[in-house]
Amino acid sequence: MLESPIASARAVALDEAFELAARFRDLRYVQHPGYAIEAARAVGARVEFLAIEDNGEAIGFAAARLKTLPVFGFGLAYVHRGPTTIFAEGQFDADRWGRCVEALVRHYRPAGHLLRISSPLWCDEEDALTPYYRGLGFVRTPAGGRTIVMDLAPSLEELRGQLHAKWRSHLNKSLRADLTVTRSTGLAEFDRFQPLLANLAERKRFRTVQDACFFGAAAQHGGADDIVLHLAWQGDELVAGHVGTYTGDTAVYVLGANTPAGRDVRASYFLQWQVIEYAKSRGITFYDLGGIDPRANPDVYHFKARMGGREVAHAAQWELATGLVAPPLVRLAEKARAALSRR
Repeated sequence: MLESPIASARAVALDEAFELAARFRDLRYVQHPGYAIEAARAVGARVEFLAIEDNGEAIGFAAARLKTLPVFGFGLAYVHRGPTTIFAEGQFDADRWGRCVEALVRHYRPAGHLLRISSPLWCDEEDALTPYYRGLGFVRTPAGGRTIVMDLAPSLEELRGQLHAKWRSHLNKSLRADLTVTRSTGLAEFDRFQPLLANLAERKRFRTVQDACFFGAAAQHGGADDIVLHLAWQGDELVAGHVGTYTGDTAVYVLGANTPAGRDVRASYFLQWQVIEYAKSRGITFYDLGGIDPRANPDVYHFKARMGGREVAHAAQWELATGLVAPPLVRLAEKARAALSRR
């Protein structure tokens, strides 16, 4: 199973990381170098970018968040939805992916880190990976939630026909409301959108460190428009916003909020359709609507479920103790940090 030529992992600088990551169509936004930098910073970790190579030629890429446990000197190496291995015109190759994971194990074993990986595939697609995980000694942990994914290959007319009748009615209302849209990657525009998110968080009683300011900072790393803010305006009044990522073959809806005036004119429906058009114009073939929880957030679930996508589960996380560190110790440290961040 893992008898193919041995691959190796090489740490690379940020510029090379961006160049390498852009070559893979299974690059998920959580593996995007800009996002990885800010996500690591938010939890007091650091990020390492890795070119995975076979005889000096790249076959994969990974952004790993490294969090060292105080006193011990070792900790967690987390590759979230990676490594990426599908080139722009290629197909998924389980053997190549397994060789890349094996290279990550060899890279992190000397430091004794707990290695945690979740693949870029959906849960119903990753059965072919299980033998590779188990052959290397990984242990499976629960999958990481569910989402809805739209296939953007059909024409806009066909996609509109797939919308639930009620959703389409709200969209039609928004199109009659004389709304305009602006698109930006500038930090000032993300800052402008942040109060709408803050008002939503207060009303819904939730908190996240990955807010508009977070994604605005992530968007400043690198030159490509991989993290984009769409804003909806009614005249000179900002009424709604949408933060999306556009990496590999997939766009992701990561943040959205509107004002009372925006809700009256269905601005969120307007923005979603604008984003679909924009993603298709960039050759994006899938649109991940960014997570669902029918019980805790039924209104958002119905909004997304009526857009004509399919419901899928994120890939499971797999863990390998490469040294003395025990998985329960790492999880205890993570829970303690999460509890402190909520205070």
